[in-house]
Amino acid sequence: QRKVYLDGFWIDKTEVTNQQYQKFVQATGHRTALYWLDGKLPTGQET
Repeated sequence: QRKVYLDGFWIDKTEVTNQQYQKFVQATGHRTALYWLDGKLPTGQET
């Protein structure tokens, strides 16, 4: 057993898939995740 320290982060009650987030981005114009090249969800990252 060991201790691990994390920087602060946000979490919510409801899990959201990348595909659901993509629909939100398309509907609202919200910024995409940094690893989305050209604002597109990478293939294979839908969940």
